[in-house]
Amino acid sequence: MPQTCVHQTNGHAHSRNLLPFHRGVAREQGYDLHQALRVLDYGCGAGNHVYEYRDAGYDAYGYEVIDYLQLRRPSDSQWFAFGQKIPFPDGYFDFVFSFQVFEHVHDHQQAISEIARVLRAGGASFHCYPPTYRFIEGHTYVPLAGRFQAYPWLRMWAELGVRNEFQADLSASEVARTNMNWLASDTKYVSKSHITRLCQSRFAQVSYVEDSYLRHWPGRTRRLAPLVTRVPALKLVVSNVVERALWLRR
Repeated sequence: MPQTCVHQTNGHAHSRNLLPFHRGVAREQGYDLHQALRVLDYGCGAGNHVYEYRDAGYDAYGYEVIDYLQLRRPSDSQWFAFGQKIPFPDGYFDFVFSFQVFEHVHDHQQAISEIARVLRAGGASFHCYPPTYRFIEGHTYVPLAGRFQAYPWLRMWAELGVRNEFQADLSASEVARTNMNWLASDTKYVSKSHITRLCQSRFAQVSYVEDSYLRHWPGRTRRLAPLVTRVPALKLVVSNVVERALWLRR
């Protein structure tokens, strides 16, 4: 996923700790995310979450298509791998996760097949990613840009002053053109049914756990958790316009 000067990609600058969040969700799914597990961050970006897991005592590794790493020391490169496919043996990991990555994957069939391949039987995998109809697309900040990516739509919002943090000095036409090109080359928002269908042929359990996501996520959306508990139908709303939280077991 090439990075441009006007966009961030798949959470590379993300600094929020994920381990407590993962442990909480895993516990609700009956999976003990203990320190003896071998863990893979699929789409690890700068490597922040690999370091988070390793600092907590896990045997953690990161995989990315292109090297975006910000290593603490050169020798840490042993924990990271790159390529079009995951360069680890079959059944090597107990837990595979990704965060804000699936919207950048262009071949979801290959990605899900590879995740299943490197996950041991009985292992778990957890993926948080934005739905196509998320109200604010997370990179351009344009409403519904996961679905509507034509130039007139993007230009309208640029004229209204919508910019991401890299675009303050660009004209409306430059912002719209940049967003259109970047969305086309660096994102691929796909339907829930498409991801589900790909996963069902490779995993014993395929569950969307947005209610659990809300209960344990440390951000502001956590305030929605009591409401979703009282009105279960709201889980579908969260899944379609806020976040998808996909839990898988081999």
